[in-house]
Amino acid sequence: MTHAALYILVAALHPLTGDGVLTGPAWTAEGNQNGAWFGASIASAGDVDGDGFSDVIVGAPTYDNGELGEGRAFLYLGSANGLSTTPAWSAESNQVNAELGNSVATAGDVNGDGFSDVIVGAWQYDSDETNEGRVFVYLGKMLFPPVIFSIITRDTDKAN
Repeated sequence: MTHAALYILVAALHPLTGDGVLTGPAWTAEGNQNGAWFGASIASAGDVDGDGFSDVIVGAPTYDNGELGEGRAFLYLGSANGLSTTPAWSAESNQVNAELGNSVATAGDVNGDGFSDVIVGAWQYDSDETNEGRVFVYLGKMLFPPVIFSIITRDTDKAN
């Protein structure tokens, strides 16, 4: 049985020498599903909720939840206490073997609303063609009400 775990290390200045010393992981997360490949992709999500703290997005491209290998992306919010221990949001492809979360990244602020947005790839997504792939852009918003994303999708064969 295997599942992945992520560790974020924080460098601290040694009080006497001023040297950066890794003090151990400041945050960890686990996929809690055998073979999900949790952490196959990980990136800063920017600040999706506008609270002034950076957030992190994690991909698990072979995650199963109704469809085999559909994949999932998880968003962990930052705060003054560090990253949350549970994801505030997640998305799935809802398609067998699409592998959503194979790639994840911040998308900047694509709609100019002041909140960071994220982009997630599903490289084996099927639409008009087999395994043509699809890119999903999720738009960040305030957390009150809880994180709700809008979605913009683009099939690779329809891109300009």
